[in-house]
Amino acid sequence: TERFDVGPEAAEFLEGMDEQLATVIIAGRYRSGKSLLMGQLTGRPGEFSVGHTVQGHTQGIWLSREVLRGTAEDGRSLPVVMLDSEGLGDTSKDEQYDSRIFTLAVLLCSTLVYNGGSTIDETAIQGLGFIAGLSRSIRLGSDGAEGHSPDELGRFLPSFVWVLRDFTLGLYDEDGLQMSEDEYMEASLRDQDGFDQETLRRNGTRNAVRSFFRNRRCAALVRPVEGEDELQRLGDASGGGSAPPLRAEFLAGVSRLRRILLDHANPKTVGDASRAVTGPMLVRLARAYCKAINEGGVPVISDAWKAAEAEQCRRAEEEAWAAFDAALLKGPAAPAELPIDQAALDSAVGAAAEEGRGRFVE
Repeated sequence: TERFDVGPEAAEFLEGMDEQLATVIIAGRYRSGKSLLMGQLTGRPGEFSVGHTVQGHTQGIWLSREVLRGTAEDGRSLPVVMLDSEGLGDTSKDEQYDSRIFTLAVLLCSTLVYNGGSTIDETAIQGLGFIAGLSRSIRLGSDGAEGHSPDELGRFLPSFVWVLRDFTLGLYDEDGLQMSEDEYMEASLRDQDGFDQETLRRNGTRNAVRSFFRNRRCAALVRPVEGEDELQRLGDASGGGSAPPLRAEFLAGVSRLRRILLDHANPKTVGDASRAVTGPMLVRLARAYCKAINEGGVPVISDAWKAAEAEQCRRAEEEAWAAFDAALLKGPAAPAELPIDQAALDSAVGAAAEEGRGRFVE
């Protein structure tokens, strides 16, 4: 059985980011070009290994060291952490493993980028059928309730950006009028007419996507290179070789996608804005979710938040006491020699306590 844990390098990296952040994770089918796209978005094309075989390349969820800056809705600037997740549907892994990877990705990000195919047809929509299972893979509280409604769970889930790869279609509606990528996606996600079992099943997937991911966008990208031989050599850069140049149209599309992600950066929260997630809190949430999955259970969002808060408070208390001790022994108000009278002791302790309190609330 695969076990999940937070890598020490990633933990150390995030521990140093003690401010609210946005997290973007790319998910999608394996061998679909996720790592290539991530490298272009971060500006570090060789950072994520890109394969050119039918075998999945990314394992687990990988963190980029390139931290971008985005703008929240209220105008605040905040760091945007980029992550690349293992591809879904690898024949060497089972559906339960895919479900766990996707569940972790959804729980850890504030924006989920779904790297899809070239169109949003029925096959593509039903390929998102695993999203409907999120209500069974995640619990909001430890009260024993299972199978939360999409509307309940939707408050805790990220924004969703559906990326269409190798896109060649013209975007026109039934009346021949041009439409945007967002309009194309929304039209594709509308319920179909009918009440037979097959239509109800298809509409169930559409409803899950609409309900779970209330904030949705779509972005279309053309093929990154022209020829098939060039496509096979795209992984050469990550292996130290010379990769073919990417098409200008593809790079322009990546630039538009980057603006979608950074100009409307969603701060990572847990349920509401009062539960802001910093780098250290993200590490603790990830560990709590991994622990639940490794023990054969279902991640419980409220329990993970409480555990992360408790760990944050414990560390803050340790740092506060360390600051108190340092101020009392070596600070400006520290006694030059002993013994000292009560008034001087009270003054020194008061100054040290103030230093400790200040460190605790930072």
